[in-house]
Amino acid sequence: MKGNRQQEWIRLDKFRRHFFVKYEIKKMIQKSIIRNRTLPMSYRFFLKFRMASVITSSSLTKHRNRCVVSGRSYNVLQKTQYSRFVFRDRANFGYLPGVSRLSR
Repeated sequence: MKGNRQQEWIRLDKFRRHFFVKYEIKKMIQKSIIRNRTLPMSYRFFLKFRMASVITSSSLTKHRNRCVVSGRSYNVLQKTQYSRFVFRDRANFGYLPGVSRLSR
């Protein structure tokens, strides 16, 4: 049962990241148009209204920093996206180049 819940977290995290990548460029373009003061106010207001209806799962603040292997949300290293347990195991088995144990 516990493994099934972790798989669900991983699936949901991948879904949110996919939506973020899909809509990020579109949101950046719309924000730059909204900030452009040379365009008519009605057009900028329309875009601002349209941005309010964008899916919230496409927001970066909705992301939880989760391990891509185990789905763990605590003690996740940002550079590798691994939790500390997965990072230690992969480093010990030599799967991470340039990372070795401090003492043997």
